[in-house]
Amino acid sequence: MTDEMVLWTPKTFSGADMLPVKPQEVELVANIPVVGRENATGEVKMPTLKLLQGMSDEVTEGVQGARPGLFFLTSTQEVLEGPIRALIIRHAVSNVMYPNTKKDPRYKNLEKCMARDGIEGSKYGFCDDCRRHTTWGPNNEPPLCAISNNFTLMTDRGPCVIRLKRKSFPTSRDFIDNWKMTSKNLWHHPVEFKVISETDPDSDSTFYKLKMQWNTSEQVPTDVHVKAFETWETLQKAAEEGRVKEDSDDD
Repeated sequence: MTDEMVLWTPKTFSGADMLPVKPQEVELVANIPVVGRENATGEVKMPTLKLLQGMSDEVTEGVQGARPGLFFLTSTQEVLEGPIRALIIRHAVSNVMYPNTKKDPRYKNLEKCMARDGIEGSKYGFCDDCRRHTTWGPNNEPPLCAISNNFTLMTDRGPCVIRLKRKSFPTSRDFIDNWKMTSKNLWHHPVEFKVISETDPDSDSTFYKLKMQWNTSEQVPTDVHVKAFETWETLQKAAEEGRVKEDSDDD
């Protein structure tokens, strides 16, 4: 996976533009190689781009500038105001359950369970047998386990993952369905993530969800396609070997 990126001048965008448009050059001293990584593990830890909610840690712990409806990038500890524009280079599905009996009594006696691959959970086995990610409550309560569409983004700040689940899941499902009808790679066009606020009728509280859209009017240059494919190859190989880890996201 290379850091160098060709110069790209996309169309004007009003928001946090994270497209990798500028060359990233590493200044090296002549005759001195890069050393010190001999004992580094092969694990690839992916930063997360999070949409902040009222109970997000960054908001409740008073991270400077953090407030509901904004984005937070864990790698740079940076608060970003949407909309966001970036390139998607990889998609994966996961299921995760964080028991909260105060929120829902159906969680009683249940433990945290994570299925990073969307197939087998860490506590309750195969997801298709458990079915807590698809089973709704008797009064139309949402499933206890959240299905998440996880998109790896290639940005000017390096790769990161954005997860769309719960209220944001439908827009990601529609995006995937539409993409599968094409013969294009995910990075063929930039994607835009817009923030939408809604009010929960039960608690009268405000929450935020994402809407994602492929900007098909913006064509990605050939050299960017090459860099995106190289990055995808590296991350895909690491994922197949079980070496990709992601920052936690309990929201």
